[in-house]
Amino acid sequence: KSVLIQTGGQAGETERNVAALLAERISELSHIPVRIEGEAATAAPPATELVILLGISDHYAAMRAQFDAHRIPPLTALAPGPEGFLLQTIPRGNGFLVLAAGVDARGVLYAAGEILRRTVIRESRGEFPANLSVRTAPAFEIRGTQFGQSSVALNRAKVRPWTEKDRRHAILDFALAGLNTVEIGDGIRADDPTYRLLQSFGLKTMLHYGPNVGEGPPEWRAAESIGRPGYLCPSVPAAREALLRRCDERFRESAPVD
Repeated sequence: KSVLIQTGGQAGETERNVAALLAERISELSHIPVRIEGEAATAAPPATELVILLGISDHYAAMRAQFDAHRIPPLTALAPGPEGFLLQTIPRGNGFLVLAAGVDARGVLYAAGEILRRTVIRESRGEFPANLSVRTAPAFEIRGTQFGQSSVALNRAKVRPWTEKDRRHAILDFALAGLNTVEIGDGIRADDPTYRLLQSFGLKTMLHYGPNVGEGPPEWRAAESIGRPGYLCPSVPAAREALLRRCDERFRESAPVD
């Protein structure tokens, strides 16, 4: 009938942001009361409350104690792997608590996504499986990359353009489902709202940049094997200098990209 999300005493910014996101998504779908506390809280939660211990075990003494008490193998970069997580229910009196442990900060994010997928949320109560053990990690290093509204949707179907709030919701939907990398435009600044959002959840940024794309005199030019022009050949010293200058100008003011 209520949810307690508990974070570790040494939880980092991303872990705290994930806890807030999980609470936000549960509240968005229901009237179930959700609260977030640190592990130092002493009041015993009621048996009808879903208690979620969320975070990286190294940052969370109470979570490590549960690992030890139930002989749960620690999470490592080999098992289950980078960005992996453990989601496991543990008996607690007449109820149970949920260990939502990440190998790293992104693992915590994906554990929150799995909690949402496993929970049946109704208007004033939720149902969660009492016997659950999921230990997994993503198979691929780069996942997601692109999001947005297509020109067809905007121009032909006349859909409403996203607001900043819509964009945030969409990116975090993808992230909860496993996205870890988002393509951004070159020249994006560190104070851009989308860039700040990606940083706050520990997500990686990717840039599509053609290093030998350019225009110049005929003697500089190159073409793809299929004949498509629009490239400069870096074996020509002057063309190489032009390409390096273009790159420097493009990235000088840009925010760091992974």
